[in-house]
Amino acid sequence: MSKALVSQYGAGLLMLDDALRKGQDLGLWISPAPVAPFWQIGYHALFYTDLYLCADERAFRPWPGHEPSWPRLGDLAVAARAPELASLLEYTAALRSSLTTRLSALDPDSPAGFEWIPFNRGELFIYTLRHLQHHTGQLAERVRHAGGPPVSWVGLDLESEV
Repeated sequence: MSKALVSQYGAGLLMLDDALRKGQDLGLWISPAPVAPFWQIGYHALFYTDLYLCADERAFRPWPGHEPSWPRLGDLAVAARAPELASLLEYTAALRSSLTTRLSALDPDSPAGFEWIPFNRGELFIYTLRHLQHHTGQLAERVRHAGGPPVSWVGLDLESEV
């Protein structure tokens, strides 16, 4: 199961990477939108993927340069500045390179580790993958709406350490 999770998390992160690059190329990075700017949706997806791959909230260390408003979406999303694309691509790559170690350290049958999550770690793995793909899909739709090329579908990640 761990190899499958590493591959699918890696594939999801590669798709997010592609969406971020294409959005930047189309000038969407800081474009306003009903929910949040393009970059902020990407950061939100990375932040929560990173958080939920930790044993618990105490074990979590935000990405260097993190600002508290960045992962928030909706009415609370008031960011004074946007990170550069390169920074989010580094974050994506760092998450991909840590997948094997992090996923193998977490027991799918154990509690989720977060008091607000009502299910076990195994279900949290799936929940987090759905969350990552949900926001990647939002960004992919914005790219297509702006006339950009489709975000590449990645079925599995053969390059992550599996």
